[in-house]
Amino acid sequence: MKSNVPVYVLGFGSNLLVADEGVRGAVVQLKTDSFSQMNFDKESVTAGAGRLELGRLLFTCARKGLSGLEPLSGIPGSVGGRSG
Repeated sequence: MKSNVPVYVLGFGSNLLVADEGVRGAVVQLKTDSFSQMNFDKESVTAGAGRLELGRLLFTCARKGLSGLEPLSGIPGSVGGRSG
């Protein structure tokens, strides 16, 4: 069954501002551990879109010798989510 209800996906929900009127639509927060997984192959990483802290991802990439995400250093919050 399809609907025209907008869907907003959250990770931790940090750094989130919501208008006093609330949000029109459904808000889904990704809470299970399956959304915090990191999978590495030789030269890339696939990261969960919700409960994975960005700092943890960057630290793990650095330990594995992967680069490219350095500009994200210092940004609090989690990986993923979607803005309206």
